Amino acid sequence: MTRLRSIAGGKNSQKASTPFPSQGPAAEKAAWYVDHGYVPIPIASRTKSPGTGWNLRTLESARPSLEKDFADPAANVGVLLGAPSGNLTDVDRDCAEVVKVGGRFLPRTPMSFGRQSAPRSHAIYRCPKVKTERFFDPRKPADQEHGTLVEVRSDGCQTVFPGSVHPSGEVVRFEIEPGTPAEVKALDLRRAVAKLAAAALLGRYWPKAGRHEAQLALAGGLLEAGWADLDADSFLCAVCFLAGDEDADKRHRTVVSTRERLDAGEHVTSWSRLSSAVGDDVVVAVRKWLAVRDGVVVRISADIRQMTNEAERALAREGGKDCAQQIYARGPHLVRVEGDTPIFAELPKAAVLEAVSANAVWIAVDAKGEKPVRPPKDVIDALIARRRYPRLPRAKLITQRPVMLPDRTLLLTRGFHADGGILYLPKEEFPEFADIQRDEADEKAKAAAAVLLDAIEEFRFESEADRAAAMAVPLTIVGRAAFTGPCPMFLIDAADGGEGKGLLANTLAIMATGRPPPTEHFVSDENEQRKRLTTHAKRGSQVMNFDNVDCEISGAPLEAVLTTTTYGDRLLGANDYLEADWRTVVLGTANNATIGDTMYRRILAPRLACGVESPERRKFKRSEAELLKLAAEPRMVMALLTMLRAYVVAGMPRQADVGAWGSYGGWAEL
Repeated sequence: MTRLRSIAGGKNSQKASTPFPSQGPAAEKAAWYVDHGYVPIPIASRTKSPGTGWNLRTLESARPSLEKDFADPAANVGVLLGAPSGNLTDVDRDCAEVVKVGGRFLPRTPMSFGRQSAPRSHAIYRCPKVKTERFFDPRKPADQEHGTLVEVRSDGCQTVFPGSVHPSGEVVRFEIEPGTPAEVKALDLRRAVAKLAAAALLGRYWPKAGRHEAQLALAGGLLEAGWADLDADSFLCAVCFLAGDEDADKRHRTVVSTRERLDAGEHVTSWSRLSSAVGDDVVVAVRKWLAVRDGVVVRISADIRQMTNEAERALAREGGKDCAQQIYARGPHLVRVEGDTPIFAELPKAAVLEAVSANAVWIAVDAKGEKPVRPPKDVIDALIARRRYPRLPRAKLITQRPVMLPDRTLLLTRGFHADGGILYLPKEEFPEFADIQRDEADEKAKAAAAVLLDAIEEFRFESEADRAAAMAVPLTIVGRAAFTGPCPMFLIDAADGGEGKGLLANTLAIMATGRPPPTEHFVSDENEQRKRLTTHAKRGSQVMNFDNVDCEISGAPLEAVLTTTTYGDRLLGANDYLEADWRTVVLGTANNATIGDTMYRRILAPRLACGVESPERRKFKRSEAELLKLAAEPRMVMALLTMLRAYVVAGMPRQADVGAWGSYGGWAEL
């Protein structure tokens, strides 16, 4: 058996003088890493992925089990990075460009390794508090070859170290006998890696024609950003080396002449010119990595339309890939998401200006050269006045629970679904959904129905038809995007108070959305009705509830939202018109409701009738809190989706006793 060394000097003791046992078995190599303060991880030979629990290992737990963990002498040895291994950090150089010029930017370190086809691809440091970060080529998917340029790997990561065999069959080995990794500050390492990534990206897409003009533009951009002449020259040198353009004298003169022009107050070319040479996407990435203000580069001109187009592009960049932070078009309005219970909120003019400024660099040119300026007021006014934003995602609905999409598949992944205009922002985990086969649709639907009916078992309905009408409420909410046209209002009615109408309304809404519906007081005054409906149209509410209606249910504004999918109204007290997609399901509760003549055909009214003289004294088996907790369980919304999906998979068979219902044909079909 291999004799394992002790950790003589504590957790992070260093024994750089101890040779690495490159020819020894895996357990001996792992022991060497333990001796040097690094947490080893057993990995199957010629693979890179460890088993479960690797991120929980410590030096203390690793040492006693080395013989067992590395019983296979040919096993690969990974090392847990970050704090467990004394802040060990791996700069993983993933592409040839980064390997070629890595030495020009990265701090020197006595520990680096690679393999025959990718030498020096890993540089190892000790770097407290550095964040794991990957630098991508914006024109390639991250998982495509060379899509990742370079990566800083620390806490939460592991790397296959020397003593291992790469999946290609190449041996992973140290470049030289390893010493103690260099200690580097997090900010310094991040800056160095960012410069390396930026140089590699520019070198990859450097133009073959007009190279001198590109050099002038890059020099101007760097010097205007406050770079020292020597740093700018070194960076430009690395880019040109990667591009195969190695005329060092001209390159140096480029920086010198650009500095002279700047000092003289003359015009210099900058990022906008570089964008035309290598592309906006490359320049945006480079500016971001180099902490030169990120965004679209816009030159001030007399062309208002073109500048407004650029301003819209800038809005489209707000939030990056985080769908919760992006800006959306909702009808003719610019909106963003606000609140823990997310709603759409219209952007005021000041917020539009802020977003356009943050995501674009506006450059004015005068006799002294280029200088950054604020976006012109005329451009912001023109942008807001457009009321059509083809470059922005068009949002119709926000949900925190899975829903059915217009193609009647299910939205189960966080993000924005463009076809349905649905923004899905889950706050909890949901059971995995396995799609339903046709021969099991009936069985699956019945099982789902049993789950749902259990949640409303204690409510006493006047008939089974009323129970079915009640279950249509959560089914309508989760299926709202899956049918065209409007849907009816659902009015939970009863003869007396205390029947549980409000509790039932909350239960049904919670099944679908995970929270009680926002409650409004119903009024007959049509101006007041409009105010309430306008609020929910602006927010994009999934559901709303007129609780305890005590007057006749009628009114032109309410009738309108029950017969359309687009809501329009002039905002009270303002010379502005609201227009928005209407996808809100309207609920109501009442005792012996009085319904206006034209409203009967727009309302589905499940009725409660507990059959006792004093319904408020009736005891439920479950408390109100228990009922609502049951309704909120993730399995409830999955049961709703199972019923809808099973019906679709079964071919949506027509019900013999269910006919068409006026404007609600799409809803009735589903």
